[in-house]
Amino acid sequence: MTGTEEGEATNPGTRKLVSRIKQVMHDQKVNSVTELARLSGVTQSTLQRLLAGKIEAPKLVLVQAIAKGLGVSVMALIDEGGITPSEMETYTEGLPESDNRLVMTLCRLLKAERLTPGDKALLEQMMRRLGSD
Repeated sequence: MTGTEEGEATNPGTRKLVSRIKQVMHDQKVNSVTELARLSGVTQSTLQRLLAGKIEAPKLVLVQAIAKGLGVSVMALIDEGGITPSEMETYTEGLPESDNRLVMTLCRLLKAERLTPGDKALLEQMMRRLGSD
């Protein structure tokens, strides 16, 4: 499925993610898709398609690369973007079931307010390692 005629993704989670990526790009003074491509290692065409709403369900590995390029955590894009756990499931499609469950559990734990900053950092590190395997 592609985005709406206006070029906006129909998936609410993807709309929130794209909005958050654009906000972080602005905050980090990443002024172009070309620059983000250089920083993230993601092709310019893939980034253009994502930001234009042409990718309905970006994979977690893509989100991880963008986060790394922007110098933020995956959770800074997902959690601060207001993406719900059900919307997050979109990004784990295609992962083995055990990895999918692990990612969803980590996301829920990261949102728990009773975790210490150290706990959150450790969980984010685990998510990055999971995405690099």
